[in-house]
Amino acid sequence: STRLVNDVGDDPDQLSILQHALNRTWASWVDAGETDQSLDLRDYAKVGTMAHALDRHAEEAYGSLADEPSRVLCSKLFKALTDQSTDPRGIRRPTCLDELTKIVSASRVDVERVLDVFRRRDRAFLMPPEGEPLRDDTVIDISHESLMRVWSRLRAWAVEEAESATTYRRLADAAEMFREHKQSKLYDPALQVFLDWRMQEQPVAPWAERYRKGFDEAIGYLERSEVARSGRRAQEQVERRRRRMSKGLLVLALLGAASWYSWSRWDTLQAEKKREMEAREAAAQDLVLGAYRSQARDSLERAQFKAALTYAADAVAPADMANKKPTPEDHELLLRVMQEAPDGILSGHGDQVTALTFSADGQTLFSSASNGELWKWSIAGQRAAGSPAVSHRPVWNPHGAGQTSRPGGVDELRLTDRGRVLIGLQSEKALFSSWDIEARERVL
Repeated sequence: STRLVNDVGDDPDQLSILQHALNRTWASWVDAGETDQSLDLRDYAKVGTMAHALDRHAEEAYGSLADEPSRVLCSKLFKALTDQSTDPRGIRRPTCLDELTKIVSASRVDVERVLDVFRRRDRAFLMPPEGEPLRDDTVIDISHESLMRVWSRLRAWAVEEAESATTYRRLADAAEMFREHKQSKLYDPALQVFLDWRMQEQPVAPWAERYRKGFDEAIGYLERSEVARSGRRAQEQVERRRRRMSKGLLVLALLGAASWYSWSRWDTLQAEKKREMEAREAAAQDLVLGAYRSQARDSLERAQFKAALTYAADAVAPADMANKKPTPEDHELLLRVMQEAPDGILSGHGDQVTALTFSADGQTLFSSASNGELWKWSIAGQRAAGSPAVSHRPVWNPHGAGQTSRPGGVDELRLTDRGRVLIGLQSEKALFSSWDIEARERVL
């Protein structure tokens, strides 16, 4: 008894750990079949005493998990149930089963299979205990804080969770500053740190919302920074090749200075090299534009409409690429995003859109609605992560003071007179109208 009292000391939190150690001592004594002998300190030491009994017992449960995916899921579950933000030693964070399943991004069957290992009656590390059915609103909780302070593996998980949350907050803060034009895109080594974090942690929105709002904006900012880095690397590769070719041209010029033939040959080579350089630069630009298109499609599939709109607009009117003209596929992608985006992503028309047409340079879009309104959408311009890349203003409002319009919207739009006059055809009624875009008034 003196040994036990000394192990407990003056910390009342040790009482629960002592209770667990004595329970393990009794179970070990019974399992060994030594009930004909007295229970003594040797049995107590055999289970690890108060110092290690709980840690060993939890490790035994962890080691009984079927495979590596189950062990990875186990770490995510305990991280979600532990909070170090208010107490460095860790406190419990009770969570409903439905929310817990979303946070760890796993199936309900897999989650319950891992939970049941730690809910067993001879372990009871998690609540509710074995035998009680689990429903969506069932609260899952660690049975006692002592598990977080004694189980060394759980302590390490709690530290990892706190570090991951800190990394996410830093990324979300940077994305917000970028939106407010207070910070540029991410550059290495910070960019690579965040990319490694995303690859390792595979964060999801339900997990991130526990620590800070703005998950979609943060991930969109990270993806745009990665695309920009790919573009920079392509441009750097072009520059390296340009410098190597410049050195080669200088050598050729020096060697060919003795004769007109050599000079003529050098001039020919220089022209060929220039064409090759222009082709490589065009290929690098195509790589950047291809990344924008891919990111737009991926964001659209994930229903991240703001990010999809930004990438699609970048593909139509890329910055620093005045020589690049948008393709019909780029226009089609932007139109698809605008058509599928819900209310609030693009606002303007008060009724259904009936017709669309692009300007010759592909950077301006005109649209007509069934209520007779005409809008002009400017695709080029400064864009920020998480913000729509298309600005707009009305060309014609049939409901303004003293203005009249034929009922219904047009179903076809065309630009004439070098893009100054917009013609709309209402085929069902064989009617057409025209508007002066700059003056914003109807001509006919």
